[in-house]
Amino acid sequence: MDERESVELVVAFAVGAILGVGATLLLRSKPSFPRRIGKRLGKSGQRLGRRARAAARGAGDAGEVLAHAGRAALRQFRGEVEEMVSAAREQLAQDVYEQLRGARREARGRHRHWGGRSRR
Repeated sequence: MDERESVELVVAFAVGAILGVGATLLLRSKPSFPRRIGKRLGKSGQRLGRRARAAARGAGDAGEVLAHAGRAALRQFRGEVEEMVSAAREQLAQDVYEQLRGARREARGRHRHWGGRSRR
């Protein structure tokens, strides 16, 4: 083997090793975020995790009360919105009626002014 072949073999080996390590690092599954935090915090992290889980279990009752209050507030809000929309519809209908009535009167007046026949 001459020197050039040896260099090519070493370069090919190095490139293959680098690609293999890169692929391994990319395909390796990472531990979940809570596990990584737990490993860094050690025993205090484990105690903290246990306390957090216990607090989450205890908060279930408070969550139910809060959800019930939220549903009641939403029902009340919907009722108020329905009332506002209904009042707005009535006002719009009244305004449109008055506008049309005024436009008809205006058109009738112009028709008479230009010598048109009255329908009465």
